[in-house]
Amino acid sequence: MSTSNNTPDWLQQLASEVQADAQLAYDRYIPAAATPTDRPSGVELLVPHINEAGKTIYTVYPCRVVYRGEVDGLHLWQAVNDRWMKPGDKLRVAYLPPHSEITGPPIAVPAVAHG
Repeated sequence: MSTSNNTPDWLQQLASEVQADAQLAYDRYIPAAATPTDRPSGVELLVPHINEAGKTIYTVYPCRVVYRGEVDGLHLWQAVNDRWMKPGDKLRVAYLPPHSEITGPPIAVPAVAHG
């Protein structure tokens, strides 16, 4: 049974045992899209550390963003940094365009709302 209105012909030629899995994988595929001109800015990775006084301090590393595609009108961006992002790390975003989402660690501070 199809879960999509855009089922390709090759998918219907597969054995019935694998059709559902193949359809789900096809539905999750994000096709290449043109990069929007309105990009997130001020994206920073916050890495927590405990200082001598026992307080949590954050080291800040700048990130760049890579456009990953669009799903249901939502622009998906990936935060990229030269450090491994670990649990406990957070992102700080100065500006996030409307209908956009950044994937990576959780957002620490809400971005400025525009639009």
